[in-house]
Amino acid sequence: MISKIFVYAFLLLVLGLGTFFATGSSQITALIPAFFSVLIFLCGLCARSEKLRKHAMHLAAILSLVGMAATAKGVVKIPTLLKGEDIERPLAAIEMSIMFILSLWFFIECFRSFAQARLFKKSE
Repeated sequence: MISKIFVYAFLLLVLGLGTFFATGSSQITALIPAFFSVLIFLCGLCARSEKLRKHAMHLAAILSLVGMAATAKGVVKIPTLLKGEDIERPLAAIEMSIMFILSLWFFIECFRSFAQARLFKKSE
């Protein structure tokens, strides 16, 4: 599971930097996923310690929920964009939707990992 946290952080970093440069380096808010990736990466570093693993992974899962909540408004705009209608800041809506999907994927992976750990603990 620790490797997935680093994959999640890397993908958020790429998303933030890619969107920032796609906007001509003019929209600092495009870097929000990159800033978010730093927090996730730090959780990953802490999770490498056996003592801190449980807390770090739970914090990473909570951060993924925060990421989903913060980007849900972009997901709502995607159907309008797909219809060919104009929306304000289409690139931002796309970036938010991608971050939402990445955060959802990571949260599901965390949930599965936590469930497996609980089942494993009960069987001992």
